[in-house]
Amino acid sequence: MKRLVFAKLASAILVLFDSQISVASPTSSPIPQSQGEENERKLLKALAPILKSEGKVARIYYQVMCQPDFNYPAPFPSVGIRENSAGASGIRAIMRMFENDSLVSVSVSSPEIVRIEIGKISQSLLNTKISVLRLPMPEQYDPVSAIRAIEMTPEIQSAMRKYKSRGSSRVSNQLAPLPAPGAPHMPSLMRNVSMDQALDEVAKTFKGTVIYGSCSPQRMIDITFVGNALK
Repeated sequence: MKRLVFAKLASAILVLFDSQISVASPTSSPIPQSQGEENERKLLKALAPILKSEGKVARIYYQVMCQPDFNYPAPFPSVGIRENSAGASGIRAIMRMFENDSLVSVSVSSPEIVRIEIGKISQSLLNTKISVLRLPMPEQYDPVSAIRAIEMTPEIQSAMRKYKSRGSSRVSNQLAPLPAPGAPHMPSLMRNVSMDQALDEVAKTFKGTVIYGSCSPQRMIDITFVGNALK
């Protein structure tokens, strides 16, 4: 039986979609953690085969109301999905998935990246410039560690204080891969990049989906990486 391989971290919210599924639109109604995880799983399962067949990666962004549980403040929302009609492929197939949901927008920002936004996403933190991003050897080879390094740069920490945002810590149960010849890895040094551009590089390097989300009014941020591979 096929299963999704997840590599997760901390600091963003977002959504994905599965064929006949409802993966919730931003809502103020509480979403149990189990339901949020199911919403995410179904969306990723539907999206991953298209991305893999087209050789693309995804950035997903979403905004929800914060939930009372600070260990899981921004559960994956539900989005209206329609079945793919015959003949649709690539970006067109993804756009048709969401054409009945006015809260979802799909765009292609580069030949490699599909962007999916659910709700109105604040760009303030995402557009924050990082003067120098240094990634030591272990962090270069692990998407979770790379995202954490991006979050911990002085510029992003300063911006989070300015916008009164904070990360929602989630512990990964996946061991970081050891550096190996030919293994995908991030550059050891990146200069003058925005947080969003740095996260783009994570998605492209490790061939997966970087999910960024936030919840209000507490302004919690949660970022997650999910590999496109199905096993």
